[in-house]
Amino acid sequence: MKFNSSWLLLILFLALAGVAWYMLGNKPDKMGALMADRDFAVKDISQVQKIFLATRDKQPITLEKINGVWMLNGKYKAAANPVKNLLETMKEIRIQSIPSKGHQKGIMEGIAVYGIKVEIYGSNHDLLKTYYVGGATQQEYGTYFYMEHGSQPYIMEIPHFVGNVRERYDLDFTDWRDQSIFEFSAASVEKLTVEYPSQMENSFILKKNGDQFELYDIVNSNNKIQVSAPAILKSYLQSYEGIGAEDIQNENPMRKEAQRISSYCTISAFLNGKETPLTYKFFPVKADSSGKVHYEFNQALIDKGDLFRWHIDRSDGDFMLVQYPNIQPILKRKDDFK
Repeated sequence: MKFNSSWLLLILFLALAGVAWYMLGNKPDKMGALMADRDFAVKDISQVQKIFLATRDKQPITLEKINGVWMLNGKYKAAANPVKNLLETMKEIRIQSIPSKGHQKGIMEGIAVYGIKVEIYGSNHDLLKTYYVGGATQQEYGTYFYMEHGSQPYIMEIPHFVGNVRERYDLDFTDWRDQSIFEFSAASVEKLTVEYPSQMENSFILKKNGDQFELYDIVNSNNKIQVSAPAILKSYLQSYEGIGAEDIQNENPMRKEAQRISSYCTISAFLNGKETPLTYKFFPVKADSSGKVHYEFNQALIDKGDLFRWHIDRSDGDFMLVQYPNIQPILKRKDDFK
């Protein structure tokens, strides 16, 4: 019995040694490919400079860091939170489980139809990773991922997040955009005109003089108006910063109606280095985002805040929806500064 036991142990040892030699010595390429097949995470997220996202039914998205600022499709500033969430996902994504062989064919068919292609580039425009994001599992606790040229899909997750990770990759174009209405700082303003077409007596001009701003009458632009304190004008300009829209509605049919009538207020910003000003036309809305533009500007209703939503038609091509409390601080009248 002792002899037989010793032989059994020896045979078992030799068998295990053979398996180890076979796995480590004979199949290094296969093992490396297997690890790359599931290596979705970008460990050093600071090296990511460009991200390309494409689906069959939406406009392709290119997010690129240019001079330290994330830009959308080379034209618009990207929204900070969606980019932050996407980068966080790319860094922390991990395997939850491996789908069974019987389910893999259906998963791959779904990815082929509805998958989001993801390309991640480094600082030298080198391609770091290419993979596809599919749909969620039945309980929505995991999301199907497939590495390009991989052997199989995987169920992925990020720590401390319960839900469909796909949502962080699959946003509409306008949701990727920064929703700031006034994309300028007080320091960049050379002149600002605030005009109320139906109340010209309330209109005014701000002009930069050195480090200070001065208030002028809009009818007689040479008529300088004394203010209670010079700092109040700079503070007013700073109130433009950080005002965000509720939505960007460039396809809203009310835009054509708004462009046919005079605005409640028109603000023109003359900025450093810009030949033409940016103009913003304000229109109160009767009901909601699809409501008709308010033709008669009842100042009492506006002062009370009864006209809660407004449209802003920007000269650079955007038609935005904004809530009145957000823009109330900038709808000042000339006498408010005296």
